[in-house]
Amino acid sequence: MKRVTLHQVLEQVKMLTPDEQRELREILDFVLASHDNEVTEELFERMMVEKGIMTVPPPNSPVRSENWKPVEVKGKPVSEILIEERR
Repeated sequence: MKRVTLHQVLEQVKMLTPDEQRELREILDFVLASHDNEVTEELFERMMVEKGIMTVPPPNSPVRSENWKPVEVKGKPVSEILIEERR
């Protein structure tokens, strides 16, 4: 997996709108202020839901809708590509 550098992240941040940059700052402040800088995935997910950035389906709900259709792609299956890249 390709590593993203701080410089690359900063370049991407510059392309965000001012509102998106403020939102990113709030998220970073939240992460840094959390206990021992350790944010669990659950806590981070909850924060993202509270900010309206993502939604989480209720437990035991079907993840796929009736209109869901798989996307057909050409080439090797993704699982094979991932295994090859890990080597």
